[in-house]
Amino acid sequence: MGVPATIFRANSRVRHLILELGANAFGEIERLAGICEPDVGAVTKVERAHLAGFGNLEGVARAKTELFRVMPRKSVFVFNAGDPFLAPYREFLGEKTVTFRDLRGGGKTSGEDLELVREESRDGIARELFFAGKTVGASVLRVKTALVGSHHAENVLVALAMAVASGISPGTAAAAMAAAPAPEGRGTVRDY
Repeated sequence: MGVPATIFRANSRVRHLILELGANAFGEIERLAGICEPDVGAVTKVERAHLAGFGNLEGVARAKTELFRVMPRKSVFVFNAGDPFLAPYREFLGEKTVTFRDLRGGGKTSGEDLELVREESRDGIARELFFAGKTVGASVLRVKTALVGSHHAENVLVALAMAVASGISPGTAAAAMAAAPAPEGRGTVRDY
C-alpha cells in the first residue's frame, strides 16, 4: 500500500517523488516498479535483513534487482558496483548508469562514477565524507553531514549517486546535504 498511497497523495506541485520499494516475496518489487515507472532507480546493497522472504543473500539480490529488469530503458540506473551479490545483475542495466562504490574498507579507486574514499569526524559528531570518481573529476569532493554514525556514510553515498543520476551536479548536491539537518529522532545527539 505504501508506494501507491504515496503516489496518490502527490499533487501537481510535486516535481520529484522519491519512493522506497520494499518486498517480502519475489515479484513485489517488479510489481511496484511497474506502477511507479522510475526515471532513476537504485539498489543500495544486499544484506541479511531480508533473508526470511528470500532464503539467502542470492535470493535477496534476485528480488531487489527486479527493479532493474522492469525499469524503462530510458531510466538512469544507479548501481552499487562494490556489492558482490549485485555483480551478476550488471547485465540488466541500461545505457545510462551511475555506478558507486564504498572504498572505506580498503581497496583502490576502480573507475566508478562515485567512490566514497574516506570519512572524518572532527568533534566526534559532525562528519565529513570524501568522494572521488568520474563525476567528481580530478579533485576530491568533500561533503559535510549532520547525520551521526558511520552507517549514514553509505546513505550519503547513495543519495549523492541518485542526485548525480537526476542531473544535479555533485557540488550542488553536496551543498544541499551540508545544509540538511538530521531527521528528528534519528541520530540526534543529546547531552544528559
